[in-house]
Amino acid sequence: MRFYPCLLTLLALSFIGLTYDATVTEASAPYTIEADHMGYNPADGQYTATGNVRITGGDMILHADRIFYIPEEKIISGEGNILLQTGNDRMEGERIHYNMEKGTGTMEKGVLFISKSQFRLRGRKIERIGEHTYMIDGAGITTCEGDVPDWEVTASHIKVTLEGYGTLNHGAFRVRGIPVLYAPWLFFPAKTQRQSGLLMPEIHLSDRYGYEHLQPLYLAISDSSDATLYYHFMEKGRDRTGLEYRKMWNAEDRMTLRLDGLSQKLNQEEKNNPGISSDRYWFRMKQNFSPAGNARAFLDLDLLSDTAYFDDFKGGSLSFAKTDSLFQNEFGRGINPEKEKTRTNRLLLTTNTEIVRVEGEFIWEDDIRKRKENLQDSTVQRLPRIRLSTRRQVLSNTFLYHAFESEGGYFYRIDGEKGSRIDLAPRLYAPFRMGTVSAEPSTGLRQTFWYTENPMDKENEGHKNYNRTLFDARLDLFTEIYRVFDVERTSADKIRHSLQPKITFEFIPDEDQNDLPYFDDLDRIEKKRLITYSLTQSLTARFPDKEDKKDSLHGYREFLRLKISQSYDMDKAEENGEKAFSDARGEFSLFPSDNIRLFSDLTWSVENSNWGAYSAGLDLKRGINHFYAEHRYAKDLSASLHLRGYLGLTDTLGFMWEHERNLKEKTNNKQDYGLRYNAGCWQLDMIYSDDKDDKKIGFYWTLKGLGNFEHSLGKERLP
Repeated sequence: MRFYPCLLTLLALSFIGLTYDATVTEASAPYTIEADHMGYNPADGQYTATGNVRITGGDMILHADRIFYIPEEKIISGEGNILLQTGNDRMEGERIHYNMEKGTGTMEKGVLFISKSQFRLRGRKIERIGEHTYMIDGAGITTCEGDVPDWEVTASHIKVTLEGYGTLNHGAFRVRGIPVLYAPWLFFPAKTQRQSGLLMPEIHLSDRYGYEHLQPLYLAISDSSDATLYYHFMEKGRDRTGLEYRKMWNAEDRMTLRLDGLSQKLNQEEKNNPGISSDRYWFRMKQNFSPAGNARAFLDLDLLSDTAYFDDFKGGSLSFAKTDSLFQNEFGRGINPEKEKTRTNRLLLTTNTEIVRVEGEFIWEDDIRKRKENLQDSTVQRLPRIRLSTRRQVLSNTFLYHAFESEGGYFYRIDGEKGSRIDLAPRLYAPFRMGTVSAEPSTGLRQTFWYTENPMDKENEGHKNYNRTLFDARLDLFTEIYRVFDVERTSADKIRHSLQPKITFEFIPDEDQNDLPYFDDLDRIEKKRLITYSLTQSLTARFPDKEDKKDSLHGYREFLRLKISQSYDMDKAEENGEKAFSDARGEFSLFPSDNIRLFSDLTWSVENSNWGAYSAGLDLKRGINHFYAEHRYAKDLSASLHLRGYLGLTDTLGFMWEHERNLKEKTNNKQDYGLRYNAGCWQLDMIYSDDKDDKKIGFYWTLKGLGNFEHSLGKERLP
């Protein structure tokens, strides 16, 4: 039967509001009540439902032993095994009392479970005393299960106003019921959105800096922007400060900048090292934005005080590794490798139509060593470079296709020749088929113009014009041969075997370009008569849908791919002592299942009969277990082995490792070994690290719902 749907809606919302994520249900939604007995007392106007009371409506379910309702006073109450569920969230208690008119109510011995965050909130008495204000006596909050949780935050009394603030009396952080931290009184924000406050600190004990404490302070500036301030205390060094600022305009337009640094006194050895500064900093920033229409812009800034900065501050939230990972995740592009002494600063603007793409970019390459040591700097800066390209299109009323690429820009050097360049490169294609073979001959014309500025060139008053005309030709021949096999006793029902041979011939005539300016490789286009041939084969499995046999629902996976390629240089073949055949290259990948990957990339010298370089690896995953191994080799240069993985020893305990060894020098670049204990609501990692410069033991605690805490010991404190 229908049972006053409005009052039950308000009842659900009033207490589930404690989840800080209330979902509004329409008052007109139908509610039904089931009970062993239903009654009405005309003396006091009270409706009664007793015995296995169950009230349902939408995704809300209320269970109780007894429910009482007085329409005139708009009061509803219940007692005995109260269970209120909305979606996956639930609240349990012994008694409930709610005044619909005032919007106030009380639940005794209540326990609230929030599915999304896994939080469990209990209270001896939970009261709603206003629209957004609650009071809780005998409160406890945790993400752990059990009557005595592994960890819990408790308080004798809490008063909180949602979207406002709250106070806490006699608060304690407890481990297995034992208090380890205590606060007699605490004032805290209670925003449902992001809120400002101190984040978990990072603490280290190191040889160089002694005791270190990195404390972040998070500032929620607005719905679309925030900032984090960092203070890095170092016992044996000058304190470092940092800032991170983030701004988001929409799903595509965003900005993140980070700045940290310090001022320090240098010892005599450091003063004699021009690569080290007394004022040290690192500023990095990325931004994606839309200037107008369908135009897109991408800004990358990377300004570094000295080349030793990354080595001196390796770990923590402000480190190179954390910054690069942050930028990769948020923008899909990282920053120059930390060992790179030249830092790239770039502004790229793009706009597209169905046919034309235009790019404009400004690039400044900051050579830190040359800047710090006041050396001559001939680094080329592109200020700007503009590119225009068109998609391949049919030439009207012909079998030909055409495309066009062009580039123009100004090249600036602090020391050395500067100048402008315009490069125009139209191209014609004439594709056709010969039976099963596809052929695509093409030819291109390249016209290049330079205007240079060189104060040292007195003969031409510092200015000079150049031009170059080149043509090239190319022929691609390719085909595909395949066969589909029916298979049995596997999860796949068909396997497609494909062979794709390809031959390419490229020709560029020999032109003397030594008198032309040189800004980049486009200024020196070498002669070429090169034949490249390759064979690619692949195996693709089809997995039928078990419930629906329609082809559109089949799944496909390419589980094997092998490509072999080599080039023959006709020009080198005519020159004595030159190697005409390039190294043969092989690329291999195998995916026997979703959990197994084998891969290899290698080169073989056919003239010397030895390996030029190769890498081979294995990647295994099964549940929480993971194993990765890769061997890399480059003849006369390097050889290395990289291993990492995680092995679950029990349901809660696991062993993890990462090992990098330089096989050529017989040294270890990195050794990390650790144990992980995962109790569900908390996790502890203990990791021993040994690299070339340092040894330490790190402890990393994570409390589900509260964050993590990091602590490490320096090598001088190890046995």
